[in-house]
Amino acid sequence: MGYDLTFAEPREDEPHNFRIGYFTMPSLIDAMTELGMAVELPHPAWPNPDDMGVSVEEARALVASGAELPSGVQRQVDGERAARTGEADDPQGIPAYKLRTNDAWQVTPNEITAALAALGRAPEQPQDGLWPHWVDYLRRARERGGFLVH
Repeated sequence: MGYDLTFAEPREDEPHNFRIGYFTMPSLIDAMTELGMAVELPHPAWPNPDDMGVSVEEARALVASGAELPSGVQRQVDGERAARTGEADDPQGIPAYKLRTNDAWQVTPNEITAALAALGRAPEQPQDGLWPHWVDYLRRARERGGFLVH
């Protein structure tokens, strides 16, 4: 169990995945928060599934079928996408909520840029085995449309 991160715009000729264990992610978020790389922001508003006009199960089946979606279901899909991919007007780092669950959040290039800028201002960085790989992944993900958290 853990988190699978993938570039939003991967290229076939390069590795684009990063795996973080379920029990490792909280300490990574703590280190990033301490360095100013992760920021506490409120979770974005989520559309109300009761407004779709169909049950959640029916909506899932419709989406999976590839059929044209009823307007209520399409609004739900669009609203969820906007919540998952949105960013602050002036990102100050990666919103911690995007790293706390594996619900297909998209960490954007602007959020990564702000996080790496905060890291550059830090007097010291963690030196454990994961940290250099994580920073390298962030730098590469910034050039690939950010990353998705699964």
